[in-house]
Amino acid sequence: MMKIEATIQTFQLEAVEAILEKLGVEGLTICEVRDHAHVANRKAFYRGAEYSFDVPRLKVEMLVPASRAAEVSDALAKMASAPFSDEDRTVLVYDVGTAIHVKNGGEILRSR
Repeated sequence: MMKIEATIQTFQLEAVEAILEKLGVEGLTICEVRDHAHVANRKAFYRGAEYSFDVPRLKVEMLVPASRAAEVSDALAKMASAPFSDEDRTVLVYDVGTAIHVKNGGEILRSR
């Protein structure tokens, strides 16, 4: 089992969800994050003073079978590298040794 994390721009969420739905990926975790990279760090001026701020992003996480990890991560990478955007995004793929899902009633499922 593999864990895939993708950091995307907020307006890309619907398109990413549509792509993942077509691929049959269910069970996403979506978190709001701030990009603090030096490239994405923005500067603004307000009343003569310069301010820097972090860029809002979304992090999408999912677990997929190892056999589907390349397909899903490639689709996310294509989506993240939209031609109208000049900023970097990240797609990370991790090997998950054991995942425990605890349901109501104490049932425990292991990935291996």
